[in-house]
Order: sequence, then structure tokens, then C-alpha cells
Amino acid sequence: MPNIKIDDVNMYYEVHGEGEPLVLITGLSSDHKTWLPFLPAFTNNYRVLIMDNRGIGQTEYPDTQFSVDDMADDTAGLMNKLGIEKAHVIGHSLGGRIAQKLVLKYPEKVKSLILCATSASQPKRSKLMLNTLANEVNNGMSIGALLKIMMAISFTENSFQNVDIINERIDSRAEGLSRDYAKNFARQVQASADYNTVDELNQIKVPTLVLAAEYDFIFPLEFVKELAEGISGSKLIVIEGTGHSLLLEEPKEFIKLTLGFLSKINK
Repeated sequence: MPNIKIDDVNMYYEVHGEGEPLVLITGLSSDHKTWLPFLPAFTNNYRVLIMDNRGIGQTEYPDTQFSVDDMADDTAGLMNKLGIEKAHVIGHSLGGRIAQKLVLKYPEKVKSLILCATSASQPKRSKLMLNTLANEVNNGMSIGALLKIMMAISFTENSFQNVDIINERIDSRAEGLSRDYAKNFARQVQASADYNTVDELNQIKVPTLVLAAEYDFIFPLEFVKELAEGISGSKLIVIEGTGHSLLLEEPKEFIKLTLGFLSKINK
């Protein structure tokens, strides 16, 4: 798929499948490849849009700081360019925050929301941790070290049965990433640092499913509950035994819950 120019951003995107539009928005420092394992489950019934957010992957943008609002504008602009008037939207982590801003700024473009392992306000512990990581990255921390720390705080103990293999895979991935990856990780952290939609959640009127991870270190359960309680009529489901990367630790459960929710939305 080509890139499309959206204002000051040249966005990389892919469209797969046929049916109602479904937009998938990735989390912090993740690109469109996050969603590739899930496409077979979605593309039978949905026209699926995946993309690289501003600051990651093959999306090009000015060498400046940006905000979550900017990323929501990017998503809306991409939808417009592709002729997508309205879509179901799934967002994980930072992607869930982008999805919140998308529906708040462009309510006419969102048919339903699935918000995964995300929040409406910023946990102080997570802010300290991520800001410290961003500062260390800017001061020269290796990309391999960054990836290993992010994995350690995003997955549960069960995902670390063979640490040697994990280290090899992360080191191999880090070799293919430039310092731009690290710089833009820091920018995405900064974009989300003071995020707060608590007082706006009552404006969200679309059917909403909130998925929480039982052992989420980045967005603890109390913060995900705050999000769900702020959206009238939303449904909260806690996926037991998972960490922040719940969709990767329990992909079958993630697919079952999302498809079940989407199937009940009026066509």
C-alpha cells in the first residue's frame, strides 16, 4: 500500500478484507505489524485499516514534537482520504487514547469503540517510569535495552519461560532499528504524558467495550475501571492472567471478545 499525505504527515497504511470499516490503532512504539496476526479473524467480515502512527514505522512527518490530538487528526484525515465515513475502532494502549480523542473530536466518524489496556488519566507511577525511559533513550540508552524493559513491563511472568530466546529475538529486532525509533519512542511518551479525558468521557455516546488486563503494570485495573465508568453504557471485561500486552498474551480471547461485541452492533 502507498503512503498518503495528510496535512504535514505522509502516512503508511494498509487495507485488508471487505465489509464494514474497522480501524485498528496500535500502542506506544508499535507499528501496523502488530495487527497482522489478527487480520484473518477480522477480514472475513470487515474492511480493515491498519497504519503506522505519527512517530513510528514507515509514516513520515516533520521532525518535531506532536500530541495525541495530532494523531487523532491523522487517523481522521486518513479515513477521509480513503473514503471511510464511519468505522468501528479498536485501540490498544496509546492507540486507545488516540481512539478516545478520535471519537471526541470526530464523533460522526466512529460507530463503536473497543478500548484495550488503556486509560483516561495518567497513572503517576507509569508516567515516572515511561518519562525516565524516554530520557534515558535520549541520553543514549540502547534500543535493545529499551525493547527488553518494555517487554518486561508489558507481559506477565508466563511469557518469559525461555529468556535466552527472548534476548536473541529482541537483539535481532534492535539491529534493524535506527536511533529515529528511540527518538520517536520518546516523542510518543511525551505526547501521552499529561493525557486526561476524564471530564470528557460522558460525551462518548457510541457502543463501547473496554478490555482490561488483570496484571497491567502500565495501566492498572483501577485506571481502566475509571475509563469504563466514565463512558455511559460501556462494558468492562477483565482478561485474567494477562499483562499490558493482553492481545498478544491471549489472542484467542481477544478475538472472541472483539468479534462477539462487534457482531451485536447494528449493521
